[in-house]
Amino acid sequence: MRERAIVSQSFDLAEIARGAASRRLPSIGIAMAPLVIVVRVNYLMNMVVFRRIDALYLAQAR
Repeated sequence: MRERAIVSQSFDLAEIARGAASRRLPSIGIAMAPLVIVVRVNYLMNMVVFRRIDALYLAQAR
């Protein structure tokens, strides 16, 4: 069975017996941090970076 699990790269069948789910869940702040970061970066890109791009050449017919 170990030979068939080779495509799963870091998965090791010998670790199944010792592995377990975490007993402690992360706090709500840690859990929400990735979502907050993505929303803030998206807002920053839309309000600052994308507004400075000169893309008028895209409207010209060729």
